[in-house]
Parts: sequence; C-alpha cells; structure tokens
Amino acid sequence: MFELPAAAYLAFVTNHSIHHRGQLATYLRPMGAKVPNIYGGSFDEPMKMPAAAH
Repeated sequence: MFELPAAAYLAFVTNHSIHHRGQLATYLRPMGAKVPNIYGGSFDEPMKMPAAAH
C-alpha cells in the first residue's frame, strides 16, 4: 500500500497545506476578513518573533 519514500508523502502533505492556506485566503479576503496566522505569518497578520529572538 505505501510504496513511495517518506519524502514523497511529506511533500504531498506540505503542498496540500499550502493549497488550503491559499483557499482560505481566497474566501476570507473578498469578505473583508483578515487571514489568520494559523499557518505562520501572512500579509494581514505578520509572524511575531518572540522577545528573546531580538
């Protein structure tokens, strides 16, 4: 059943997540909402660095 290398499955999951982030932005922005930073920073809500990282 699982015949591909683990890297191929990891690439699929990454691409799938990127696709859904774009899909979420496509639905929210025309309605005037901000895209949440649930996947990391976005143009609407940049990623905030921890205070210790500065």
